[in-house]
This record gives sequence, structure tokens and C-alpha cells, in this order.
Amino acid sequence: EQCNGRTALHLAVDLQNFELVQLLISKGADVHSFTYGGHTPYHLTYGRANTDIQKVLYELTAPHLRELPDSESEDSDEDYEEQCISDDGDDDD
Repeated sequence: EQCNGRTALHLAVDLQNFELVQLLISKGADVHSFTYGGHTPYHLTYGRANTDIQKVLYELTAPHLRELPDSESEDSDEDYEEQCISDDGDDDD
């Protein structure tokens, strides 16, 4: 899990790697995992070209988790990532 809460499955969806998505799911990846911004792997399929990934995740994702989180939280993943990067920086103290 990264600083923004993304799992390997989230990253495989980002990369549009259908084979990797299938492999991770077959090995028990949690399709209901959330990023810190409230996004499931299925949410990351919106606007992407690989409809095969979207179909697989749609079928596996619980209906109440298919809706996108509120627009207020759309940038939350980036906010957490930026905070993580700044926390990992060298201290000049």
C-alpha cells in the first residue's frame, strides 16, 4: 500500500494491465479496498479505454460501492501523496 492508500490492484488498473488485474484478483486482491480519497479499483476504470477491466471489476464490486465518492474528495489521494512525499524528505534540523 502506498501513501495514498492505493494497492497493487489500484496500480494495475491505472496501468490498464488486464492480465495483472486478473492475476491479482485470482490471488485474493481486495476489490473493495479504498484509497484514502475513497476510491475503489472500479472507480479508477472511469474514463479508461480498457472496458474489460471495468466489466470484471463491475461484476465483483458490491453495488453500493460502485458510485464515485463525493467530488470534494476527488483530490484527496493526491493530497495524501504530497503529504507523504514531504514527510519522507530530509530534515534540515
